[in-house]
Amino acid sequence: MGTVFIDNIILRPGPNNTFPMRATIENTPVLTALSKKPYCDETKGVLPFQISGKTVTNFGQSLTYFADALASHNQTIQIDVGAPVAKLLGSPVKCAA
Repeated sequence: MGTVFIDNIILRPGPNNTFPMRATIENTPVLTALSKKPYCDETKGVLPFQISGKTVTNFGQSLTYFADALASHNQTIQIDVGAPVAKLLGSPVKCAA
């Protein structure tokens, strides 16, 4: 469906490392999902996205040991895409009949 980028990551000791993400995502699958239950009803546009690692580079050099570790486990995250889409369109995406 798309590609997620985490730029300039620095890992610090401790249980919580939080990073900003950006993504390039195809619009059609997102809009289709937003028009189906439960995403158009109960969750109000909060969609589950499954992400996993693919490549990691540092100054142009591939870091396969990080990429392999990130690719070995999928992570599901909940993203509220309904609110920004509704703002852009001027109204929420309606449930398909």
